[in-house]
Amino acid sequence: MVDGAGRTVMETFGNGALTERDVSPRSGAVESIFTHHGTNLLQGLVVRHNVRLNVDSREDKRQQKIERFQHDELDRLTCSRVEDCESPLSCLEWSGPCDTVIEYDAAGDITFKSDVGTYTYDPAHPHAVQLAGSAAFANDAVGNQITRPDSRSREPRFQGSLMQAPAFLAAFLAHLPTSSPDAAEPEPSFQKLPAVQYSGDVVSGAMIGTVPGGSIGAQIAIDAGALPRGTREARLGKAVGEIGRASSRWCSARAGRSWVVG
Repeated sequence: MVDGAGRTVMETFGNGALTERDVSPRSGAVESIFTHHGTNLLQGLVVRHNVRLNVDSREDKRQQKIERFQHDELDRLTCSRVEDCESPLSCLEWSGPCDTVIEYDAAGDITFKSDVGTYTYDPAHPHAVQLAGSAAFANDAVGNQITRPDSRSREPRFQGSLMQAPAFLAAFLAHLPTSSPDAAEPEPSFQKLPAVQYSGDVVSGAMIGTVPGGSIGAQIAIDAGALPRGTREARLGKAVGEIGRASSRWCSARAGRSWVVG
């Protein structure tokens, strides 16, 4: 089901679960999403916005938790806090300091994030991060990132020209098997392609089948292997040719009888 603006406000899934969304008629912002399967609550999210449509909080009714947010005068996120939401009062009141604090400089770059540390930037590229806490990054002369810490190995994840390609392409190219041209298997000749052999068998059999007395000749050719591989496709072609030849003889006989009567 959609509302007057074409937004989905209700949908039913194949397993019988029902999702309902409340959308603000003035702002178009989603205010809640609830999913039930029978009497079971699978999802219950309530989102509250301020007058500038920044998210003030998002509440999880199912897990009884709420995450609150604060923003600066430029609508940038500066603070977030997650806490239990077991009663209506605890859900409405901000009851503690921020879990995460974010600070910015005059250019809008993040300078500090409490769960990461201090950010420093490349002097040649003011918005290119060099350090985020203890994590180091490197950029090329035009500002493209060429190395960054990997979350598993803590070693550079991408290097060189592969960084010019999307990450998924770089990963794909990195896993391609390498082999020398001499080791590669030769491609099959055109004549050995299955489609060519199949068509050749049928056509060859049909051509011989249409020739008077060709049935015996075709059988000999098939048994001797003169027709390609002597396959059932060749036999099928021979049968088609014989049917065509018989039909032609019948039509000729009918035409001749009509001419005599006339």
